Amino acid sequence: MTGRPHFAEIMVEKGYATSYRQAFDEYLDESAKDTSTGTKPQFAEAVARILTAGGLPRWRIRCA
Repeated sequence: MTGRPHFAEIMVEKGYATSYRQAFDEYLDESAKDTSTGTKPQFAEAVARILTAGGLPRWRIRCA
């Protein structure tokens, strides 16, 4: 299963971050700031995009 540590590794390899800590602090941590500038798609549109790209949409529920 692919997770945030995998993305952190790639970000360091590609030079987007200088360390795993920086990758998490600035981009991957739940408290990292949102840098997106576009609008977020509605749920149905997001699922359609995922399916069109060959992905498998999954719904994740967080329990406290």
